[in-house]
Amino acid sequence: MDPYELSWSSLVYSDGTMYQGLALGGQPHGKGAILYSRGHRYEGDFVEGLQEGYGVYRWTDGSTYKGRWQDGVMQGCGRKSYADGNMEEGEFIRDVYVGQYMACGPREVQVAVAEADVSADESQKLLLRPLDSQKNAAQQALAKGKPGSASTDPNRVMAKIGSISSTSGLALIVDFAVARVSQSMHLHIRLEDES
Repeated sequence: MDPYELSWSSLVYSDGTMYQGLALGGQPHGKGAILYSRGHRYEGDFVEGLQEGYGVYRWTDGSTYKGRWQDGVMQGCGRKSYADGNMEEGEFIRDVYVGQYMACGPREVQVAVAEADVSADESQKLLLRPLDSQKNAAQQALAKGKPGSASTDPNRVMAKIGSISSTSGLALIVDFAVARVSQSMHLHIRLEDES
């Protein structure tokens, strides 16, 4: 596959951050979801590895930002809701709330929040299963140091993350492999005869 062809990808970074979604040249590009190693998550649009467009960012304390992103920062109209119930609606410049202006009034904020929700929903549809449960499964498999049934290579861990059976007696098996050295994740899909 051409590395500069837009395709679905699942990436694991050296700090434990995980990404699933569309990628171009090994970087998030298009719709996707990222779970950072600290537990924060972002679902939405990416361009060349950075948040760009609309998306939803959730902090572990329960705070949420929904709105416009540019070059990996909150930039433009949006709404930041804090865990304590406080809220900031209006314009953000380089992650800093600057207030409501004519170009970013209540109506524009409402549109930006709706766009962010749509983008996040579309990004979630690209997930094989929730990133946090996938991350836990991968970490447990690595901690045990045991390769799965399909792998005899001690530098790789295979884990089945799903299967779909059909009435024809065939099953679609989806596995992922985490390479210990590079922490990269590869998706393997195969069709097996269940009989």
